[in-house]
Amino acid sequence: MKRAVRIPILLLVAAACGDAPLTAPASGTGKVQVVTGQDQTGVVVSVLPAPVEVRVTSRSGSPLSEQIVYFKILKGGGSVSPTKAITDGAGRARASWKLGKVIGSNIMEVRAVNARNGRLIGAVRFEAKAVEAPAEPPPTEPTEPPAGTPTYVLVKLRGDAQTAPAGTTLPEDPVLEVRNAQGSIVQGVVVNWKVTAGGGKVRAPTSTTGRLGRADMGWTLGSSGPQTLEASVSGAAAPVIFTATVAGDTTSPGPVTPPPTDTTPKPVPVAKVSISPQGGSVQVGATLQLTATTRDAAGAASSVAGSLAVAWWGRGQSCRSPRSP
Repeated sequence: MKRAVRIPILLLVAAACGDAPLTAPASGTGKVQVVTGQDQTGVVVSVLPAPVEVRVTSRSGSPLSEQIVYFKILKGGGSVSPTKAITDGAGRARASWKLGKVIGSNIMEVRAVNARNGRLIGAVRFEAKAVEAPAEPPPTEPTEPPAGTPTYVLVKLRGDAQTAPAGTTLPEDPVLEVRNAQGSIVQGVVVNWKVTAGGGKVRAPTSTTGRLGRADMGWTLGSSGPQTLEASVSGAAAPVIFTATVAGDTTSPGPVTPPPTDTTPKPVPVAKVSISPQGGSVQVGATLQLTATTRDAAGAASSVAGSLAVAWWGRGQSCRSPRSP
């Protein structure tokens, strides 16, 4: 009778949970050294600031060119570009690393293999840390200008004081700029245009400021007389006025020349003239100095601009009549 023999069987089961267990990179015929990109920190789902770069050498340290380098994500998700590269003359190869969505440790392995026989030259691992994106600050409430402060300021840029024949459009459109109370240009503001004198017309009643805060308008002149165009914006401190002249129009007022100043002395009302001294005794042949003073109706000495001619005469004596101030 045969006896049953029990043979113990050991069953090994590898439980997988999350990322696979990491083992040390295998050794090969040469070395793979880290140049840049180790131990970086970045925001999840973002490209790390520095590229992952390695240098492939022989065991003696000589650079190995034209060898194949593979970049592979081992932990954390994300991506790498490129996944395969060829070493340059200095034995270097590089790639950019974009982190995954998982916060925490991210690991990449870089392997170099012989381009002719496929044998492993060496391998190295890079680690990086993924962090949450910083919270966005709350939106800033726009600052309201003080009560009574105009919302907009209009600045005339060009197109003013032009001349053109009657009934024709000016060669250059009037242009203005809209700024806010802080002095910044404003886009998307509606500008109202209105002919206020001359009977001309505009291309459209309104226009809107563009990205430079500017608006323009075509203006066709009337038949004669002063030509004015008003541009206004709701909330602006004041409108701006453009002017134009009809070519050959004699009804339009030209430069006003002030009349010449009349320098002719004008009669000055004088109530009376007093003489000082009113009397006196002098020797024969001597000179008596007399002073004439103009006075007003109240008897006060009057202030007269300019000079007055005073006539002197005497009986039996000689008199001089100088101009007295």
